[in-house]
Amino acid sequence: MAEDSVIRIYWPTESLKVEKLNKYEPSLAIGWRNSLSNLMVVTTVPFSEPRKLNEQMKNNPLFDLQNSSISCLYKICGCTRLEVLGMINPPSEIETLDQEDLSLLPSLFISELSFNYTHPKIVYFPNKANSGLNTVNKSIQVITYKSPLPHRMHFFSIKPMKLALEEKVGYTGADDKVERDLISKARLSNAIINKCRQHHRGNETNEFITNDELLNICIDQINSCYETGHLIQCIFSQLNPEVRKQRGLYRLKFESISFTLRSSLIAIAKCLWMVVSPFFSIFSAVMTILFRNFLELILRILEINIHSYNKSLKEISATAQQLDWRIQQLCYWPVEFLKVKSIMKTCSSRTDSHPEYVRLYNSLWLILNDIILGITFGLYLNENAEWLSIRFVHLNQEWLISGLRKTIMWLMAWPGGLKLNNELVSFFGELFLWIIDFWNDCLSILTPYFPQVLKIIAISGLAGITLPISLICDMISVLTIHTYAIYVSSARIYNWQVNVLLSLFHLFRGKKYNVLRNRIDSCDYDMDQLLTGTIFFTILMFLLPTMFVFYLVFAIVRLSVILVTVLLELYLAYLNHFPLFALLLKVKEPARLPGGIKFKLTTENSVAMETIYQSSPGSEYTGFTQCYLELESIPLSYSQIFAQYNQLVAKIKLHYLSFHVVKRLMIGKFVQMPRTELYGSLYSSLPKHRVNTSIFWERSENVFHSSSNKKKRQ
Repeated sequence: MAEDSVIRIYWPTESLKVEKLNKYEPSLAIGWRNSLSNLMVVTTVPFSEPRKLNEQMKNNPLFDLQNSSISCLYKICGCTRLEVLGMINPPSEIETLDQEDLSLLPSLFISELSFNYTHPKIVYFPNKANSGLNTVNKSIQVITYKSPLPHRMHFFSIKPMKLALEEKVGYTGADDKVERDLISKARLSNAIINKCRQHHRGNETNEFITNDELLNICIDQINSCYETGHLIQCIFSQLNPEVRKQRGLYRLKFESISFTLRSSLIAIAKCLWMVVSPFFSIFSAVMTILFRNFLELILRILEINIHSYNKSLKEISATAQQLDWRIQQLCYWPVEFLKVKSIMKTCSSRTDSHPEYVRLYNSLWLILNDIILGITFGLYLNENAEWLSIRFVHLNQEWLISGLRKTIMWLMAWPGGLKLNNELVSFFGELFLWIIDFWNDCLSILTPYFPQVLKIIAISGLAGITLPISLICDMISVLTIHTYAIYVSSARIYNWQVNVLLSLFHLFRGKKYNVLRNRIDSCDYDMDQLLTGTIFFTILMFLLPTMFVFYLVFAIVRLSVILVTVLLELYLAYLNHFPLFALLLKVKEPARLPGGIKFKLTTENSVAMETIYQSSPGSEYTGFTQCYLELESIPLSYSQIFAQYNQLVAKIKLHYLSFHVVKRLMIGKFVQMPRTELYGSLYSSLPKHRVNTSIFWERSENVFHSSSNKKKRQ
């Protein structure tokens, strides 16, 4: 990598507070050396000889990769060893050393801390003479950050945290061709970099690395800083028992009597759990698998294709879709739990499980609220079943029976002064009135059972309010089936009439539609064909207004029913997929929902920027500019949290509020509610393909064995 013109030193604010508690005594900064110009300070320890401490960390088995407690951190941070990076307020005998004597020390920087300024002041940084880096006219950025707490699931992230599964994340909404080109270019550059790495001899300072990758490594190191610093303090207290004095809060944590008692109680509880946990784990896994097999059977029934509709049951019924969603959720919960548990068992600083954790607990919160609302709604429905059934029958009779009869009678009597064809109006009017009367007779048989139907819906509220709403949605579809029949018949006839008129119009122009090539070709017609076509065209053109009036009225009725069902299912979507847990985290702990990072220039105590001069061989002074930045996390915005709902609204606009829909209405084509396409984006928290029972059993065995092995090691 080319030499960077900026030297960056990342520094946790917690270590600065500890130094203040210790009255800024001499100490050493320990951390990761990512490159010659990129240093990551993790923590500080009491001052000792830097070379000796470096040798201890290099040769001591506690810092070796074989140590399970720290090998995971090495893997996350992308480095193979920790080392001493610099000295803080070194003793006076080191401060008086000249440049040649400093070159004998390791490549360490020297910083000052005092009560006058709260940020570390770099007074010396090794230049090219002894470290391979030229600091002449360079800028040093001291970037302070607050270490994320892994046990609180705080972490930094360059990219916004994805609340949807990776396999369900689509394009961002930009032009497909442009975005695919950008993705292909990024993949090509990554492939070239990987090929170059294979032919490059890397060293411990990670010379061959891009700026983007270096920033990602720094973010991973910052996320593991808290845990790494904790381990360093523990190991350092074992390596140097003579300097185990009070260092801020560490002594309170490791040497207090309360900690010893708590550790003893935890050890006893772990021993008891080691005896019980194997039997409990096997029993729970077997019961979960049996329950999953039963749910898988129900899912297969819901996915059976109905030949007359060429659709599955869940694509036709809102209740079937709700059951499918809830059952898939129940089947995925154990897998999601095992995934989160296996990741968090290995290392608490890993951030892979945090999105899964948010999705898991968001679904738990939603189901809990769903059940509470469902029980409340069910109690109200059960207590008022008789009155609600009477009101429901009255509204159905008034709007869907009597209202439609009055509308058809109005169409049969020259509506709005329009002169329609009497014979055709009479035919369609009597036909549609017969359909309404037939459906009214069917409903009169079912009307006495409406209170029992409402009580069944009330009982279903025990499974959550989403199930009663989906049942009500299906009941509306059943009660309006006569309007659907009238709409289908009028739309078919109107569409046939429009297509015939269009074909006859091509006939007058000497054209013909070529079905095989899907285009309009020239064609020669006889005089008899032209005369016959003219007669049919005239008849159909005069009958078109009458057919259009009937079609328009019942198309509006059909769209009104679709609007009601869409609103109900949109409410179902909000109840099923509302990011409640994410919103609570945004209000309570926004650090758990990172949406990016930002660097803020520090202006506290007027130390935003200053120029430092140090002596250098061959010249009297070498200057470098020093500035202070703060690294902060940007929480997810509300638009990013509700991204799936934005896609849903866009799909609803596309299907019902677009020119394509108007065009279909004008030519008499059906406007249906594509339930699978509309709400497919809301299945983003579930995998595309369900996890098999064998894979689930294998994962549960892996988690069980890893946890038991960990307990044995302890």
